[in-house]
Amino acid sequence: MTASSAAAVFVAAFSMLCGCRGIEPESRMVLPAPQNLELILYDETSLLLTWDPVEGAEHYNVYLVDASTGNAVMTSAGLTETLAGFDSVTAGMSYYCRVRAVAGYDYSDFAVSGTVEVPEPEPEPETN
Repeated sequence: MTASSAAAVFVAAFSMLCGCRGIEPESRMVLPAPQNLELILYDETSLLLTWDPVEGAEHYNVYLVDASTGNAVMTSAGLTETLAGFDSVTAGMSYYCRVRAVAGYDYSDFAVSGTVEVPEPEPEPETN
């Protein structure tokens, strides 16, 4: 076997193996998006997000997003429950969450929660 024919066999075998391993295509959004997202202020510095389970989902990826910039500020990946908590949120900021259901290489589109503003703390009363 020549070097060029050996290379051709290697490339063909590698291509076949990659196809068998399930290289992710451009879009595998086959799961339905999570529904009934509810983001609440749990206490002065924490938010809690809940949602309905998605049939066939193995886990969920959740992103806490700064509403003013659209940037994710915290991530919880691989959650198997339908709730996520976020501690140490900043007073005076507004947040929303994006949630995606995942099963192997399959996933859903993102579902987006409503926005919650974390209030500024009450000023301490003056003592005389």
